[in-house]
Amino acid sequence: MSFLMITYNQEKTIEQSLKSALAQDYPNLEIIVCDDCSKDRTFEIATKIAADYHGPFKIILHRNDPNLGIGANFHKAFTLASGEWLFMAAGDDVSTPDRCQTIANGIRQYPDAFAFGSNYEVIDGDSKRIGFSRPEQLLGPGAVIAWHRSVFTSFRPLGKELKVEDAPLYPRVFLLGGTYVKLPQVTLQYRMDGHSFTGQDRDNALNVQKYFLKVRKVLDKVMDHRFVDIATARTFPAQNKWLDLLEERQKWVAKAIREDITAREETIRILEAPIMSKLRFLFFNASPSLHMSFPQRLKLILSNYPLLIWIKRKISEPIEWSEMIAKETVPELPANLSPQIIDARHYLSHVDCDYCGSDYFDSFERDFLTPERKKILQLP
Repeated sequence: MSFLMITYNQEKTIEQSLKSALAQDYPNLEIIVCDDCSKDRTFEIATKIAADYHGPFKIILHRNDPNLGIGANFHKAFTLASGEWLFMAAGDDVSTPDRCQTIANGIRQYPDAFAFGSNYEVIDGDSKRIGFSRPEQLLGPGAVIAWHRSVFTSFRPLGKELKVEDAPLYPRVFLLGGTYVKLPQVTLQYRMDGHSFTGQDRDNALNVQKYFLKVRKVLDKVMDHRFVDIATARTFPAQNKWLDLLEERQKWVAKAIREDITAREETIRILEAPIMSKLRFLFFNASPSLHMSFPQRLKLILSNYPLLIWIKRKISEPIEWSEMIAKETVPELPANLSPQIIDARHYLSHVDCDYCGSDYFDSFERDFLTPERKKILQLP
């Protein structure tokens, strides 16, 4: 097994994260730290920890120059690894000591799996415990997933244009004819400190829309990679019986994302427009992309005025980042959780089996799960 830790400007957390990897109770492990040209002391700290370590694990240190970005950095770490199974980790997350052993046990139990996930605990920037991932959440962040080596070797490298590493990889599991298994154990403390979304003013509708537009454009780049992967899968000697449907699902995802991008761009245009354009939108809704009710349009426009935002702050208590995340987690996990096995048929039948899924439930039911496809998938 190879433990891949990608780092960038994480001098405050790298020691805790790297030492959690070195504390694994699995006997045969290599640990690779791939730093993406950090501007702080991240790589220096990792180098010192490696020099002071005298345990059984092999440690490989690498520093990119120049910066590659998340996707390409993760692929670079893969090229330095020799393990059959690859654990992803970031320089601010903390693995439980039994993380690798838990996956090793799962590998023996589920030989058809090409990826394993698990439950995880959310911590903030100060390592304060906030809550646990919801049990019904099938996909966690990339930091909690272990990938079989063939997920990388069978397809082209992750490109520099990718800002994420997990979303491009996930469908590859099904293109290879394998399964994804979510184990019930908690194997990671996933750090969320608000540097992305909460760095913006949540009361400011324009900033929120710009954030979501940025996210959707990241996913749009992901879809380009997925279609290349499908073309690659068509060259495999053993043809996947679900391949055509897997391609159709990706087409649906791409269409839904691009429609969302159009709607976000239209929203931003309206929020930045002069008052008369806002009034025309409010009373006549001339936008072809934004199918919103009058109250929704009114709320959108009003939530972007500085005076109203100031009044709202004066009469209501500010919500801390940890409080926001606490609403999306559970305080404790049930004791009787079972592994969840996701094969290609399950993936094709459920919208929430993807990183770009649940926001598009209505579109999935209407546009993808046609009666003909339901019949193929043996759905009621």
